[in-house]
Amino acid sequence: TSENWNGLYTPLGNVEISGTAQVTTESYFPAIYAGYNVSITGGTVSAVSISDCAIWAEEDLEISGENTVVNTYIEEADGTIRYSCGGIVGRNDLSIDGGTVNAYAECAEETDRYCIRCDDGTFSVSDGTVNAVVQNEPQSGYGNPAIYCGKTINFTGGQINASSRLHCAIEVYGYKVGDAVSYIT
Repeated sequence: TSENWNGLYTPLGNVEISGTAQVTTESYFPAIYAGYNVSITGGTVSAVSISDCAIWAEEDLEISGENTVVNTYIEEADGTIRYSCGGIVGRNDLSIDGGTVNAYAECAEETDRYCIRCDDGTFSVSDGTVNAVVQNEPQSGYGNPAIYCGKTINFTGGQINASSRLHCAIEVYGYKVGDAVSYIT
């Protein structure tokens, strides 16, 4: 936990979480930040940033494993829930193949509230459950999509629940010839 920096910060490396690891981190900047890749293939991760996203990978972010749980909130013993300002970001590819991802975003300021964001690559879900909900949006304005992808989105399995009151639930912004949007309902 850090009030002024990241919870886990590896600017020149990767973050790998696996097995039965129990990781809880809260910070000002991204709670988990990797200059390269983040791989979560087991365990439970609860990450919150009060001003940024919960998990940030400068390159690829991979979440897999049947029993893997990733939360962008922390629940206190008294039942109080603290949500992250933003959810999870993979700047290149972001893939989910199993487990449960609860990517909620809540920020008091007029900032990006993406629950899941994939800027330059493919966002894919092939198995598991993905819940992406923008919490407590302002009463008016443009809002943000729950899931944003700058290039390619590919849903071939699993369950995706996405919600944003002021914007579309899922946005593929940079769609152009050669990019692909596919899904199975």
